[in-house]
Amino acid sequence: MKIRCPVCKKIAKNNEKPFTTINPETLYIYRNNNETSTNYYKCQFCNSLISDFFDENIYLKNSKHDNQSISESLHNPFIRHYIECGAGIDFMLTPIISTIDIKNINSYLEVGCGFGFNLDFLKFHNKKINLKGMEAADYGSVGASSLELPISNEYLVSKNKKNEKYDLIYSSEVIEHVSDPENFLRLQLEYLNKGGIIAFTTPNAEYVVPGAKDAITTSVLSPGFHAFVMSPKSIRMILSKFKIRNYKIFKENERLIVFLSYDFDVKKIELVKNRSNYLDYLKYRSNIFLSGPLGLGFNFRLFKELVNTGAYNSALNSLDTIENILFNEYNIDIRNINIDSLKSCKNISSIINSGFSIIGPLLYFKGFLNYVSGDHNTSSTLLNLSKEWIHKFDIVAKAINQEGEGLISAIDFHMGALSI
Repeated sequence: MKIRCPVCKKIAKNNEKPFTTINPETLYIYRNNNETSTNYYKCQFCNSLISDFFDENIYLKNSKHDNQSISESLHNPFIRHYIECGAGIDFMLTPIISTIDIKNINSYLEVGCGFGFNLDFLKFHNKKINLKGMEAADYGSVGASSLELPISNEYLVSKNKKNEKYDLIYSSEVIEHVSDPENFLRLQLEYLNKGGIIAFTTPNAEYVVPGAKDAITTSVLSPGFHAFVMSPKSIRMILSKFKIRNYKIFKENERLIVFLSYDFDVKKIELVKNRSNYLDYLKYRSNIFLSGPLGLGFNFRLFKELVNTGAYNSALNSLDTIENILFNEYNIDIRNINIDSLKSCKNISSIINSGFSIIGPLLYFKGFLNYVSGDHNTSSTLLNLSKEWIHKFDIVAKAINQEGEGLISAIDFHMGALSI
């Protein structure tokens, strides 16, 4: 039997074993509300991980909003979760902020732009920039209308017939969803301006190893959503086919951030750790959206950023806004939240529609604020409830619980400190 790797496109000979099972345990995914297992294999040529199940149209199906108004579409479970907490805007913006830190960007194309948060940030940052987003899934059109953005409902599949050129072309967590990553990059190169940069992020296959935290493995593999997971080696193999030697690959925890160009020295790029631009953007949007999924999403991200930067008084003001939105939108009183309300949810959609997506992390950050203020009794109660909530959430909605799972070690640390 001959097997072709979709990443490096090498074909195994009959006497070779190019693929090996890399995870003997069964990973569970949710498809049509049924628990279904999927297996992953490792290509011995390029070290990519290949899924034995992948639905290329899963995002199109999940975000579909036929005959719905924009307001109604914002409450589609998939779109709502993405807006409220699913989109990692802080990470998505890292390559953009790092690029504009050293290079003047007058035009920007984002392929697979999702709701359009990156475009919205750039519009806020530079009113004169020429922007274009491409997103085939319906949440692109919802984002275009909600944030007034130039997003076209299309794939990057056709040749550049209009001869459009851009200074920065970006795709965040997109390449692992396409059937042919080599062609995906080839098409982007057709749109690249002289001196332009292509940047993309993607999960790192090197992080799926025996003993890895379950939250990391789930985040990297995203069973059912990712056709494959690339390694640094596989990226270098593809770039060599285009004779591109001017590239830089950053390993940011379980994610890869890649910059490449024909004629701009991307090796000068360093990842910018100053998040003031991101904070300014969140403040701007959280003052505009004070209700609904967008209000909750922007204010929740602002709240976390304020806590993480030590702006605790401002964080308390942001927390008041979040609690008001939760009560008005979902009838949730965070001061009297009960774990039993989560137990009644039977699937991911019911959890999202009940407003429970952010509760576990929110309880943690609220508990942390009490911890630093010296109210250790309240902090202990909230941290314990946060941990219990995250564990119960994991039983029904593991696929969307990466943020919560990632907080468990921090919760344990603070609870340990309180017990001393």
